[in-house]
Amino acid sequence: MSMRLRFALACAGVFFVVSGTALVSVYFVVRASLQYRASVFTPNSIVLPDDRYGWLSSERFHEGYELARKFALKVHGTYQDSVLGNLRNAGALTVLGGTGIAFGVGWRTAGMVLIPLRNVTDTARRIVQNHDLSERIGY
Repeated sequence: MSMRLRFALACAGVFFVVSGTALVSVYFVVRASLQYRASVFTPNSIVLPDDRYGWLSSERFHEGYELARKFALKVHGTYQDSVLGNLRNAGALTVLGGTGIAFGVGWRTAGMVLIPLRNVTDTARRIVQNHDLSERIGY
């Protein structure tokens, strides 16, 4: 495996690990933010405006209250699954795309950094093949 390839793989590997760790951290923070909150889903009563009656009200443990609470929990679960799924999918694509870009940048950078070493190697090879010990390797 060439030095250039090793350097590019190292760049891609470092980017993958760092960005993957960041994605996992963000995922857990968002998941914690979307967790069940008793104060939101279990209030003492539910009061809603209504066009016909002005206000509708239901106390805890009554049929209307429990129906509204179950519906709210179902909506919350669906929303949570959707948000976390989108975060996982978009994050994974971003990490993979960034890893590919990091590999390309590492490959290009290694090529530029290794040009002087390639020149020294070519000059040394030429000296050995021509048996011309008067030629020197430049700084």
